[in-house]
Amino acid sequence: MHVVKATRFHHSPTRAANQVHYIAHGEKNVPGADKREVYGFGDRYRALSRSIADPAERLQALERLLFADARGLPKPAYHSHIFTLDHEAARRFASMDRHVAEQRLRSAVSSTFRASAFGREVQGLYAIHWDGGYGRDAHPHVHVIYSPARADGRPIYVGPPQLQKLKAGWNRAVDHELSRAPNRSSERPLPHRPSLEHQPIAVIRAMRDLGFVVRNPGRASIRIAGRAIGRALAGRVAPGIARAAGVRIPSAVSLAIRLALGKVSIPREILRTFISRGFERERERRR
Repeated sequence: MHVVKATRFHHSPTRAANQVHYIAHGEKNVPGADKREVYGFGDRYRALSRSIADPAERLQALERLLFADARGLPKPAYHSHIFTLDHEAARRFASMDRHVAEQRLRSAVSSTFRASAFGREVQGLYAIHWDGGYGRDAHPHVHVIYSPARADGRPIYVGPPQLQKLKAGWNRAVDHELSRAPNRSSERPLPHRPSLEHQPIAVIRAMRDLGFVVRNPGRASIRIAGRAIGRALAGRVAPGIARAAGVRIPSAVSLAIRLALGKVSIPREILRTFISRGFERERERRR
């Protein structure tokens, strides 16, 4: 189960500013996370967030809006939450491409606040933390700082009932986002393929053809197509014609065709031809 942790609320603007700077700081040990972006939720904060592309300017604008809301209240209260994931969900998000994972987590945050009347009233800013790096597994979670004022301008209050609503919405949103993403650990294994050591002739031929294609693509295409047609003739059409006409194709001719097409192993086929030719002569002598 995914948990929403509530930190103790306070009334200090200085402490609130430090919290904003903390959730925006980068993670030195996480490649690609040296600059963490901060986003807004709630209509006003979300609209402001979307209107500013530069992360640093967006952070400053959201922070100014947060303290502007506080100035209209007699004793503003600053609340903050940490939206966490269970181990399996964290593993699956960490296995995704970082950009895709953050998009899904942002979608989960939006869905969480839309899932209840209380969630639609609150507003503020948030940032996604990964807390991973070299030698440590990433464990994504979301830090949320609420505006002291709700969307209607009244002071915010987050008690146990409101926290439970957020927790239920967060669990549903995370599970929904994960249901849209493939679980790599549960994918079916790929079908078994024979190892190279069991088909050395085919591998050598493929490498030879590849080199030929690189050197001369035009001639290579003609050669490969002609060989395919020749194999079909030598392997199926020619024996069928021979059976229909009642004429036996000499083994030496068949061997020459097959060797020219590169279909068989030369030593094995030569040995088989001489052995079969010996049996044929013995049968003819006994007649």
